[in-house]
This record gives sequence, structure tokens and C-alpha cells, in this order.
Amino acid sequence: MIMNRFQPKQAVILAGGQGSRLRPLTNVCPKPMVEFGNKPFLEHVIGQLQEQGITRVLLLLGYMAESVTSYFGDGSRFGVEIEYNVTPEEDDTGTRLRKAKEMVDDTFLFLYCDNYVPIRLDRMAEKFAATEDIKALVTVYDNKDGYTKNNLRIAEDGLIELYDKTRTAENLQGVDIGYMITKREVLDLIPESNCSFEKEVYPQLVDQKALYASVTGHRYYSVGDFRRMPLTTAFFSGNKAVLVDRDGVLNKKAPRGEYVAEWDQWEWLPGAREGLKLFHDAGYRIILITNQAGIARGMVTQEHLDLIHENMKREAGVPIEAIYCCPHHWDEDCDCRKPKPGMLYAAQREHHLNLAKTYFIGDDERDGIAADNAGARFYHIKGDRTLTDAALHVIYGDKSESDLFPNKKIYEFDVNRLRIDDYYAKVVADNEHSMELYAKFLKQDEDMACPLCGDENKSLFMEYKTYRLLSCAHCGLTYPNLDCEEAEDAINEWYTSESAAKDATLDTFDYRKHKLFVDRVQYFKRLIPNFGEEGYRVLDFGCGEGMFLSVLDMMGIANKGLDASADRHAYGEGEGFNIANTPVEEEPDNHYDMVALFDVLEHINKPAPLFEQFHRIMKPGGHMAIYIPNIHSVGWKMLGNRHHCLHPFFHNAFHSEQSLAYLASETGFRITKLDYYGLDVIDYLGFKSHEDGYDYNRKLAEIIPYLQAAIDSCDASSHLRIIMERMS
Repeated sequence: MIMNRFQPKQAVILAGGQGSRLRPLTNVCPKPMVEFGNKPFLEHVIGQLQEQGITRVLLLLGYMAESVTSYFGDGSRFGVEIEYNVTPEEDDTGTRLRKAKEMVDDTFLFLYCDNYVPIRLDRMAEKFAATEDIKALVTVYDNKDGYTKNNLRIAEDGLIELYDKTRTAENLQGVDIGYMITKREVLDLIPESNCSFEKEVYPQLVDQKALYASVTGHRYYSVGDFRRMPLTTAFFSGNKAVLVDRDGVLNKKAPRGEYVAEWDQWEWLPGAREGLKLFHDAGYRIILITNQAGIARGMVTQEHLDLIHENMKREAGVPIEAIYCCPHHWDEDCDCRKPKPGMLYAAQREHHLNLAKTYFIGDDERDGIAADNAGARFYHIKGDRTLTDAALHVIYGDKSESDLFPNKKIYEFDVNRLRIDDYYAKVVADNEHSMELYAKFLKQDEDMACPLCGDENKSLFMEYKTYRLLSCAHCGLTYPNLDCEEAEDAINEWYTSESAAKDATLDTFDYRKHKLFVDRVQYFKRLIPNFGEEGYRVLDFGCGEGMFLSVLDMMGIANKGLDASADRHAYGEGEGFNIANTPVEEEPDNHYDMVALFDVLEHINKPAPLFEQFHRIMKPGGHMAIYIPNIHSVGWKMLGNRHHCLHPFFHNAFHSEQSLAYLASETGFRITKLDYYGLDVIDYLGFKSHEDGYDYNRKLAEIIPYLQAAIDSCDASSHLRIIMERMS
């Protein structure tokens, strides 16, 4: 597996205390179940862990344990596997951990149920792996704002030199807030008596020089006492904000070494005010972050700077909620001048932002570094990009102004050109023919284990004659009762035979290329900042006859296609495309910026080894673009075993959001974008037209876009599109 071996997959959460500081509230509700933003506090924590790649959670419970277990269950609806260890209410933190030792991984993430702070688990794991003699790496709030009392003394290299439970020693800096990567062997330091984990174990780790700090300036939020609850409520309120640089984003920059010192030197950039209005209309608070060293250099006065900002706010047309300005010279080594994250942290604290979900928009590399240092997202204004482009990206993700409903333009198509004649009849015939040829390879349910995670706990999703689809209770993958290895040779023969699906792609090549794949390129340009830049390389895995390659050729983007089908390979070569049928193992390391899998992943029964190869051949920070059918869609529920995406014996893995997250985390990727788009309505009406002899799609053309938009808005469409980023 291509991941840091010290990056934990299991989180262990202490959630058994009585919450005495929250009485009388905790007389009827345990502390982790107190709600913020209509969710229990613990649900926010578990959601964060799942996003960070944690797949299993162990909850250490005591007080009112049933309230927690009945709500979270096995964790499947939260995208993780949850286990419980319930001990007496009076057990202290150390005792709960000691009693759960046999359930704990060799390396795990330990945290409390009452603190929340954004973390980057991959960065922490890298530091943990690179630090000699380390046994625990704990997240520490720097507390420069005096939010609480310090309890640590930390050396420059992050080594914790003193832990003071009483918080009375001199020269303390920072406070531990949990989120600690540690080793199971540390639990051997816990005595048999009922004890506090921190009070007993931290001093021993300090003496061993084995306790280190991962310091953050992002304020943490707590459900520990009533005093902090209003701040926590504000943090989880769902209020959105965007951080915006000034020069080069809102206004034209002055020449190098000069500054905009007077209002008459201000020049709005194209798209700047339009972008501000888009943000405001979408409910975002707008906060300005700007370096202004001209003040320290005596080239701009504070009075003139204030006047410039007053005029700027007046002409902006929408409210600018706050302005954070660093007036210092770059030699002063202040905490606020970008690329240091001080101003972003100040905005975070004063406006209760979650920087992990907040964009900083800037035009300079230092802006990007500042965002990264603060754990914020970054959108780079460069080339001909404007703040309007940034706003569309942040607000709508992949959607442009004319495409606010996912894939709405699909309904401008002539469905009779999108699908070949008698397509739906041929799909049914293909399914029947496949059953005749390959049913001998089907197995009993009890003989099947999940091909993604290996778990044998499954349930029946649907059945078509003796062909059954099974859903894994652990990772969420749906898979057939098929021995894919035994059937491999027979199935490979199909790739040189005729079928409706293959005829459809060839007979409608040009129409589909221009109506589908050109739009996909625009989608990637909007969503991936460096897509198509000079030197950019794309590998289209399972490229078919080369529709996507042909569009990349038109755009001048270097590309290569791999496809196992000999006839598809020959067709693409005949059209002049760069297609090979060689294995991906022959591709060079760190070579591609993007790997595309369009309608491919559903054919791959065991995708993890393939994804590890993709990780190897991709550059760090590269992206995978994946399009797959959604077996949980409205269209599937309406059509059942008649759905063209069933394709028995050839579609052998049906993914969900949960299984995709599992696959990504196991192979060194993270999901950066996942959304739904669909053909549910036209495909259902296509089948009805075939059955009834009436052209429903043509007769109902005017209302179809709105029906599909309603389905898309519920994340219930026939297809998923996913962007994954290669992690280092």
C-alpha cells in the first residue's frame, strides 16, 4: 500500500465522561451528543476524521453509552466502521484506554470527544515518521491570543520539554488539545489504578524525550463547558466566508517597488466587482487579507491607506466585512506578513471560520504558501483568470454561469443520435445473452468476500435470475456473485465480439465527442487550476476508441491512451491517436499530471493494485478524473435489471461515496470533488418508448431538463464524477 505506514487508519475517541461542567444539560444528554448545527458534536468530529482518511473509529464510552451507540450504530452511514468499548462511568481517561488496549492498532489517532480543530493528518503522519525516538505527536494550540491557559513548554524542534497539569509553571506556550498520533506501546505506561491518561503518561513521555507537538494557530472549539458553547455554535453555524487578497485580485498592482498610495491610483481589475457580487449573493462574507509594506517604508501613510479602503468599500457594491492588513517591513519578521499565516488565523478567530473549508484567493505564490500554512484552500488568480472565475469555482465548483444544474446541456441532445437505433432492446438482449454464456461462473453468496476490502459481511442488493449483486457492509462496494478470476478468459473474449454498447460508441463517435467530451475538458479547466498548462500530460486508461484523446489533441494537451480491446486500439490508431494496449506497469514513474477513467472503474473487480500503479506513474499533486455509474440512482430503481449499466459479467464493481473514500485512502489519494449528473429521465423514457412504441423523449423534451435537475439536486442521478488528488 502506497502510504506512510505511520498514517493511522483508526481513531480512538474518549467519550465516556459525565460532563459535569455541562449539568443540568448532561443529565439528559451525554456531552458528545450535544447538538451544534443540527448535528451532535461527535458527528462533526467523526465526519472530519472520515475526510482525513480514517476508516475505523473506536469509541470509549461510559456515561449514557446507549445514547451514543443507538445514534451511530456500526458507522456505515457516516462512512466509517465504528466499534465500542463500554466501561463503568467512574473510569478515568487512562483506565478507559488501558481496558481497550487489545482493540487498538499499533499506530492510532487519539482524541477527546469534546474538542474540534481542523488538522492535516497526512502532514502529521509525515512528521511522526520523520522524528527519531518519537512515541506521540499531539496537536497543540499556540494560544497566542490567550484563549486558555498554557500547559506546555516546547523546544524549537517541537519536542515537549514540560507538561504542567496545574498550568502554573513559567514560560509555558500552548495547550494540548488531543488529535494525537501515538503507538499502542504507550498504553503500557498506564498504571493499573484508576487514573488520568495525560497526568500519568505525558510526564513519562516527556522524560523519555518522546512527546512532540504539532502546533496550530487555528482556534479549537469545545463542548466542554457553557462558556465556550456560543463560540462553538458560531463555528458550526454554516456561515460561509472567503478570504481575498487585494493587489492583483481586486485592483491593478503598482509597478514593482511601488504602491497604490492614493485613491486616484486605484484601478479596479476586470471581473473584480462582479466576483464580489457573486460571493455576496451566494451568502459569503468577504474578508480582505493584504500586505502593505509601503507603510513601514514611508511610501504610504496610514491615513491614505484608510481612505483608499473606504473608497474601495464604497465602490465595491457589496459589504466587505473586515480588512486585515500587515503594515510591517519584510525585515521585521512579524507573524502577520504573508507567507506567514498570522492574518488568516486572526480572521479565523474573530469570525469563527473553519479554514479547512475556506478559500483564500490570491495572485502571488506567497498567498498560496500562507493558505497552505494556515490549512486553508487556495485559488490562484493568474493569467486571464479574474475574481469572477474564482467565485464560480468556489461557489459552484465545476459549474459555470450557464450550467448551474449539473449536465443540463445534455437535454439539448438528440437522444436518437446519442443512442443507436433499438439501443434499449439490444441492451436487454445483451444481458440475456451474457447470462447464457457466463452463468456457469456464478458462486453461492457464502463463497463471496468483498473484492475491495475482503470483508465477508454483505447483504443482497438485487438479483437477476441467478446473477446477484451483494453490498459490502464494511466499505460500501456492491459486487456480483461472480468468480472474476475464473471467468477472466471467457470475459476477455467479449472485448473482440459485437455488442450494443460497443456499436453505440463507434456509430455515434463524432456526436458524442463534441457533445460530451468537450464539456468534460471545460469541467476540468474550471476545477483543476493547472489543467492543460504547458507540459501537462494525461493518461486515458480504458480510452476506448479515443474520444477524449481527440479533444485533448485539439487543445494541444499531451496525451496517451491505454485500452485492452484490440479492435478499439486498432480504430484509435487508424484515427491517428496515441493509443497502446500495453500494461500500465510499463508506464514511467511520476510522469502524468492526470489519469482519466471514464466508465472504466466499474469493470475493475479489484481496483486497489491498479490505483497503486496510478499513484506511482502520477506526479505528486496530480489528479484522477473518474466517471462511473451510480447503482443507487433513481434511474436504477425505476429500471432495475433492465438498466444498461447492469451489464452482467462486465460491470463487476459498483461504487458508492463510501467505497470511493475507502479506495482513495487505501491507495494514497484523497477525493477533492464528487458530484452527480444523470441520464435517468431520458434512459427511463427510452425504455418506455421501446415498450410502448411512443417517443416520450421527443414529446416531453421541454420538461425533461427540470425533472433531471430535481434528481441531480438530490444526489440521486445515474452517474458519479469524481476528482481525486495524489497525496505525497
